[in-house]
Amino acid sequence: MTNIAETNAQLDVFENNFRIGDSFVGKPKRIGVWRTLLIMLHSGDYNPIHWWPPAAHKENLPGVVMHGCAHEPLLSGFLKEVLPNGSIARLSGKTKICSNVRIGDLVKYSAKVMNVQLRRGTTVVTFDAEAHVGKEMVYFKKSITVILPKE
Repeated sequence: MTNIAETNAQLDVFENNFRIGDSFVGKPKRIGVWRTLLIMLHSGDYNPIHWWPPAAHKENLPGVVMHGCAHEPLLSGFLKEVLPNGSIARLSGKTKICSNVRIGDLVKYSAKVMNVQLRRGTTVVTFDAEAHVGKEMVYFKKSITVILPKE
């Protein structure tokens, strides 16, 4: 059984890394054709708007667009860069895709700490995250619950 002093010490160590209201901004990532093709193969979504320019233009899109589900591994990678030890035990939350991301776009992810808790010796952090291409928000994920593994 963990005593209160140990629990408070664990939370103090973690809170030195994260405090409610802290914001983090990742390095911009260029969306390449290979990422889109890998997501297509993994998801089984072979819609040609994700790989063939004439199909994208036929749908009145400005060009080939990235799969919406491609944001998940990009967001996960960004969070791993800012989390201690770079590990995530679980990632969940509500998602909204606001706009299309095209091949070649630079996407920048950011996150804000909304809550930090210690539950049974496990640190649970809640984030809200966004992705932007330039100043336009293209993706939003609210209430991302990240459970950090026990060390």
